[in-house]
Amino acid sequence: MARSNQSNSIALSEINDQFFTEVSPEQAAVVEGGLRVQLLQLRCLEAGGGSDQVFAEFNGVRSGFGRTQFMRRNFVANFTEAGGSGSSVRVRLRDASNGNASLGSFRVSSTVKNSRTQVISGNGSRYEVTFNAPF
Repeated sequence: MARSNQSNSIALSEINDQFFTEVSPEQAAVVEGGLRVQLLQLRCLEAGGGSDQVFAEFNGVRSGFGRTQFMRRNFVANFTEAGGSGSSVRVRLRDASNGNASLGSFRVSSTVKNSRTQVISGNGSRYEVTFNAPF
């Protein structure tokens, strides 16, 4: 009888090796919900109309619980908004003071462990957007 239990244990361990594998935290995040982009900092290079009330969208979904960030030329803001899911995330900044006009956008399609800066422009405004996408 002990021999039968031992052979069952071996068979179960072989099955576990076949069905389970180790994955990195980044791979697990993609499996669980996809890529997530975190905005770290905004630098206003030019504000159309003199100022903007900036908010971010991730794949068309507004972030920040309705909050906006007042920006003028040369203003810098730590902008700790995050969002997105899926294998690609479209990040768009909008100006709430101008009918939610687009201030530009960019797409992130893979993890970005170290921060990266992207320049975007729209509606007379230009911004440097620093972000990462650790998973």
